[in-house]
Amino acid sequence: MITDYKVGQHVKIGAWTDTFMRGETHGTITKVGRKLVHVRGQRSGRIFKFGGVRLEDGALTPTEY
Repeated sequence: MITDYKVGQHVKIGAWTDTFMRGETHGTITKVGRKLVHVRGQRSGRIFKFGGVRLEDGALTPTEY
């Protein structure tokens, strides 16, 4: 559910997405809407929009981030 996500939460982008294939594997949630979650990619800093099923909870260790 999208309501389970919170702003500032670190997430892992699903491996089946084009965004993951382009190198964005993790990010931080910047906004939670009714249908979409906005995520700032940790590699490029760009904002990506996802439905909640494309993200996984991924609290990162400092070496991964």
